[in-house]
Order: sequence, then C-alpha cells, then structure tokens
Amino acid sequence: MGPWSYSTSYTRAERYERVLAASQLSLDLAALPSGDRTEIGERGFNLSGGQKARVSVARALYRESADILLLDDPLSAVDPHVAHAIFEQCILGLAQHKTRVLVVNSHYDLLVHADKVVVVQSGRIASEGNYTETIARFPGLASKASKEDYHVENEDKQQASTSNQENQIDSSSPVDTSDAKAGNQLMEKEDRVKGRVTGYTCKTYLDETGFTAFTVVVIVVTGYTVSQGLLVLVNWWQAD
Repeated sequence: MGPWSYSTSYTRAERYERVLAASQLSLDLAALPSGDRTEIGERGFNLSGGQKARVSVARALYRESADILLLDDPLSAVDPHVAHAIFEQCILGLAQHKTRVLVVNSHYDLLVHADKVVVVQSGRIASEGNYTETIARFPGLASKASKEDYHVENEDKQQASTSNQENQIDSSSPVDTSDAKAGNQLMEKEDRVKGRVTGYTCKTYLDETGFTAFTVVVIVVTGYTVSQGLLVLVNWWQAD
C-alpha cells in the first residue's frame, strides 16, 4: 500500500499513473529518493504547500466511486501555470463526469468554465448565476481574470524559452541511484531514556541558557538565601 493513498491498492496502475500526471505530481515523485514509496511524514510535513494540495487532489481523483468532488481552494497553493494544468487535466478531464464544487480565492479566469458561479462575501451569498451574470454584477472579477490570464501567457512563453535552452544542453552524467532504497524513510525515531533525569542532562540544559551550570546554581542559591533572609526580617519586624 502506497503512502499517497489511504486505503487503495495499486491494482489500477493505469488509473494511478493518469492521476499522477493530471495532478502534476510525476516530476515530484521522480525527485524523491524512493518515488511513491518515500515516507512523507505526518500531514506531509516535509512537503511544500503546493505538493500537499496536489496530493490531496490526486487522492480525491483516484477514488472513482464518489459522484461529487469538493475542492477547497487547492489551486491557490500552486503557481498559475500549474493551476491551469490541474484544472484542465483533473477538473475538466478526469473528473468531467462528476459534480464538481471548486472554491477559488484566485485564478478567476477559470470561472468562465463554470456552469454556475456563487460569490460569497462576509459569509453570505452575494450572487449566484452563470459567468456572464456574475461578471455583470462584479466587473472587478473580469479585470482580475484578465491580469491572471496575461500572467499565465507570459509564464508559458518563459517556460517555452527555457525548454528550448535546455534542449540545446548536452545531457549530463547519469545520477547514481544505488542508495535510493535507503532513503525511503525520512523520519527517524528519537532516542528516549526512561527514569530519572541525569545530572549530565541538567547540566546540558543549564548550559544552553547561556550561563555555566555553576553560575546558575550560584544565582539560584543566592536568590533563595535573600528571599529567606527577607522573610525572617519581615517576621521579626511584625513581632515587634
């Protein structure tokens, strides 16, 4: 059972590969030391925000039994180019036969593909209708969509230019992956000691405060002595 899905197996290998490609995870898995067998930790603590979002989308898409797909703004965690690729290949592609509910706080240029647009402001539904009706009521969305569309177009041109330059570079030496299996576990168990706290541990803890253990002990003893002296003085004064 792979770490990228909760309770499914690898029997549907073709579906698995299609979901990975559509959710733009293929390159990420190739970069990991043991591919999809790499341990990603609790809640994916060693993944970026964009990778977490794409893993969540991939898990949802891999389950074909669900008729409704709820996506809580996963596109905001990725750049516009990747967001459009996920939208086209996942939401409009693999999930085309499902009822899809997508929350967006950006990438408003994608609203044109929606059958129904619901605008929520301050926790209330401010508008609902098709794209044309929504833009008529909220023209600001159109300007934001135009800016995002322009940004995506420029990014595509830059990536095309970079790709052409990379194609002109000779392939480098192959990377040694002989130790790939050894890197599938990214988390290691911490050393734990049961019983009384040792003097060495206390000394190390005190040294981390910036003072030596001896200095800290002197300060504590001096403070205790002064406090006891003041207490005796107050009792003597009250007795008189």
